Amino acid sequence: MFTISDYDYECTKKCRLVSHGNAITAALTKRAVSDEWLAAYIAKTCRNFAHVLDEHGRSALHMAASVGRSAIVEWLVNQGASLTQKDFESGHTALHRAMYYGNIRAAVLLVKHGAALDAPDEDFVNPIQLCNNVSEQIESRNDERVALGPELMIWGQNKNYNLGIGNAQDKNSPESMEFFRKTRTTIRKLEISSYHSVFLTHRMGELYVAGHGVGGRLGLGMEDTIAYPMKVPLTLKDDERITDVAAAKYHTLVLTDSNHIYSCGENKHCQLGLKPPPPNLLAFKEITGHCHLAGKTVNRVIAKDYHSIAVLDTEFYVWGLNGGQFGLKRDSRNDMIVLPKPISL
Repeated sequence: MFTISDYDYECTKKCRLVSHGNAITAALTKRAVSDEWLAAYIAKTCRNFAHVLDEHGRSALHMAASVGRSAIVEWLVNQGASLTQKDFESGHTALHRAMYYGNIRAAVLLVKHGAALDAPDEDFVNPIQLCNNVSEQIESRNDERVALGPELMIWGQNKNYNLGIGNAQDKNSPESMEFFRKTRTTIRKLEISSYHSVFLTHRMGELYVAGHGVGGRLGLGMEDTIAYPMKVPLTLKDDERITDVAAAKYHTLVLTDSNHIYSCGENKHCQLGLKPPPPNLLAFKEITGHCHLAGKTVNRVIAKDYHSIAVLDTEFYVWGLNGGQFGLKRDSRNDMIVLPKPISL
């Protein structure tokens, strides 16, 4: 990246001219200009280019993060640009803006340099809460349009192998999920619980799992610990596709486009939704045909440690331990709801 020479500046290192800030942030919106030329222009515009703000309180780092200029983001940080500076409009840091505009590579660079993931804006929204804005990207190569999709980044505690990186090492900062990156597999939904993770792929609707398999929560037909994501050999009906997944501490749920729900794992609290209730299931089993959910349109499934929920348009179904969380009267003889029970909205 560009290095600064001895320019004949008309301003000082403490320059706060809004006109300089306006010129710099405007230049950063020009996509046809290379990073090298853009960095040269920024450096020549103001001696205090790393800190000067425009009329909206935006720094060069704010704008570089917004437009996804990752190389310039790193260069500005190395030049001393503030990671904590908030703009006037929303109180957004550079990391907020990178997340808001879906520029995950810029966001990762900022986090690696120490940007806070929990910094609140004026509405008390932190950058992590803006992750849903990371949208699918399309790249054109050799007249082919290749869906790249969001790159899966992982970090956090990993003592239970639920990061799926092949070992139990914790990750203190976001890193690319190598297993899926190498195969150019994009993830539609990821569910992480205390002991395992469930990955739903975007194109084929395939299911992968990683983590501790005790009790059958992985649905692989065994209870082994899986360090890398492993594809689940789930037998579906009539070429149906998986549309939703949910993972809790002890069990996993799968929903298909045919409105079939499959469950696996431990069943101590009847959270699998089967009668008679088995102690556990090592492989996924379809539960919809055994209850009043048959023939209904299910929008999503939710798995919690001791119960499960199926969400429909005007009602939802619950099953598992009834501790009062459903708004249903508790039965002193039996607190378990074995089969999905409807609750109107």
